[in-house]
Amino acid sequence: WQLELEEFVKCIRTGEPVRYGTSRDAYETMRLVFGIYEADEIFKQKQALK
Repeated sequence: WQLELEEFVKCIRTGEPVRYGTSRDAYETMRLVFGIYEADEIFKQKQALK
């Protein structure tokens, strides 16, 4: 995490585009995580109660 933060700060200071940890990367990671959750029947049942 520290390296991602340092990279982000460097990009802000220099105007370079973000190469690692982009918002697209975050989106794809969350899509994967929710896919895993959705594959769990117990999780789906609990979500249906909300």
